[in-house]
Amino acid sequence: MHFSLASQYNHVTDRYEKKKLYQRWSQIGSHPVQRDLYSAFLLMNSDPNLQQTNQDLCKKTFPTFLELHNQHIEDLKQVKKTFPPSMGINQIK
Repeated sequence: MHFSLASQYNHVTDRYEKKKLYQRWSQIGSHPVQRDLYSAFLLMNSDPNLQQTNQDLCKKTFPTFLELHNQHIEDLKQVKKTFPPSMGINQIK
């Protein structure tokens, strides 16, 4: 996976899933995740050259990522502020 394709890769299905730029959330397994945070997760679990995602490492670290992701999203939802549409935070209730 090249770093420019990080937002399209799904480590659960091991497939690239083309998304529209306005789609700020990805369905990873049964979990909705914010696209930019998930891209960072994939890059964190890639080789040093950002050319290949380590799928085994993704599977190992995804539960912790998901827990932290969900907590961060909940924290953002509690803030009395409107976020830029590019974050996708206003799309969730």
